Formats: sequence, structure tokens, C-alpha cells
Amino acid sequence: VEQVIEFAKGHRHGAPIIVLLKTGLRRSELLALRWSDIDLANNLLSVNMSVAETKYGVEIGPPKTKASIADIPFDNELKRLFASLPRSISGYVFPNTKDKLQSPSTWFNRTYRPFMAEMHKANPDIPILSTHELRHTFGSLVYDATKDIYITSKLMRHSDINVTAKIYVHE
Repeated sequence: VEQVIEFAKGHRHGAPIIVLLKTGLRRSELLALRWSDIDLANNLLSVNMSVAETKYGVEIGPPKTKASIADIPFDNELKRLFASLPRSISGYVFPNTKDKLQSPSTWFNRTYRPFMAEMHKANPDIPILSTHELRHTFGSLVYDATKDIYITSKLMRHSDINVTAKIYVHE
């Protein structure tokens, strides 16, 4: 994780990767993130929307489940990252090149995939990871640090604690 974050700090597409690793957001939630969802004074990120691709284009709506709507605390390193990012007119933290809501597939192909390929080339010992694997990495780090399945479930925003237990508790 530290190697990926260090590489991301110097990469043109690194900021969203750091956010994913440090918050456990889903890709669709990351792209719906607005500056109004980020409380720098209290180090809280509010998850309340999600982006989806439909036959009508890119649409914004509620996240995956009711449990997905939550405030996620973040550390001072992420606070500094957010403070350093340019503010878009649209209000999205990670808009597309036209300052509009970004489609998950376009973001994946133009931002995430190139980042992972370059990160893996620079660090061959680190595999190319999916965005969902970054989410699972966050969950594993939370569980390893706390050994508390309830806290892990809350921060992962799972609707059922048994889902969290099945994924993160290995005995």
C-alpha cells in the first residue's frame, strides 16, 4: 500500500487512487464525489451519491445500498491531498476533461488502467489491481488495525455484517 501511494503521489492520475485506497470508496462513488461532500475541518468524506452508466448516458443517483450512505473519516495525508487539488466549476472532485460527471468506464480506461500499468512497470512486484481490490485492501487494513468486524463493516458500508465477516475474518 505504501509503495502504491508513494508512486501515486508523483503520478498525474494518482490522486483518485490514493482516495480509493484510503477510503474504500467504490469507483462509482468516487466519481460522484463533490467538493461539498468533503469536510476538511473534520476530516470526513460524505458518501451519498453514485455514478452509473445507462442506455441514456451517465447518470447520478443513490449509492448501491442504504448502508452505503455514510461519512468516512480520513487521515491528514488525505486532507492535504484534497486541499492541493484544483476545484472544478462543476463541483466534482474528479470530473472529466470537460468538467462534467465522468463515466466509470471512461475513467477506468483513461485514468485507472494507465496508472496501474505504469505503477506495475515501475514496481513489478506489485500486481495490477482492480478498483475493487483497492476497496478490499482498505477493508483488510481497517480489520488488521482494529480487529473489530463491526467497525470494518461500518467503514466498508456493507448492509450485512456477515458479508464483512466472510471476506475479512479468516480463522
